[in-house]
Amino acid sequence: MKVIRKNKYAYASFRLIVSLLIVVVIFYLFSIGFILQGNEIKPLQETDRFAIFIGILIGYFAASMPLILNPLYKED
Repeated sequence: MKVIRKNKYAYASFRLIVSLLIVVVIFYLFSIGFILQGNEIKPLQETDRFAIFIGILIGYFAASMPLILNPLYKED
């Protein structure tokens, strides 16, 4: 980890990839939650899942972009 932290671009890319993985896991758990509710709420259509995924993605990156780009602005 210390090697990655020395190169600020590699560290920012690493944080971006980790945050993208978090978004995918959140979306996966979110869509399974709708499917497991059974007959009370019918499962989401594919387009609805895609719209929810895009919404989560935009919201998450808008909130975390300062944290992801923070290593690029630190003074060495």
